[in-house]
Amino acid sequence: NVWRLHKLSNEWVFQTEQHLIRWAKNELQWVEGAGTLKFSSQIEDAVIVQDLQHGLHRYQNGQLKALPHSENLPPTEVWSCLALNDTQWLIITLTDGAFLYDQHSLRPWNTPASQFLIDYSSLGGTRLTNGLFVFNTILNGYIIADAEGKIVQHTNRNKGLLNDTVLRSYESESGLIW
Repeated sequence: NVWRLHKLSNEWVFQTEQHLIRWAKNELQWVEGAGTLKFSSQIEDAVIVQDLQHGLHRYQNGQLKALPHSENLPPTEVWSCLALNDTQWLIITLTDGAFLYDQHSLRPWNTPASQFLIDYSSLGGTRLTNGLFVFNTILNGYIIADAEGKIVQHTNRNKGLLNDTVLRSYESESGLIW
């Protein structure tokens, strides 16, 4: 089964539990993971994938390369990696909130938004074009937060959603959140 699909500048990357499949120039190439591949995210022209046994890896030029310090993540699923700014990423986990990653270190993102994700189990998120973030939860809808982790909006079943589980979020070309 293909879990996620990513369009890079000159290729498509399909993510399964065992491989990444690269499609470029009308050719398929299987890129083996060392262990079980969970979820993948795209940050600009890079695909980041979680290997459950070996931490986060970056897909580049047909190869998976381990990201330094990512082995220090708690043993939980990573649902999204999002660019916080030019040098830092947010790594969103299922049960342990968000972490700041900058290639040299990994540390908890100690903010109200991250605590909300710990309390209500996160299913990842999306960075909006205005710089805000949408974070999805299993138990309490979604929040919109700024880059400092301050919650600026919370929407759940009591505020109009059909239920409190938000599996994915997406920003349309017109700026609507789906």
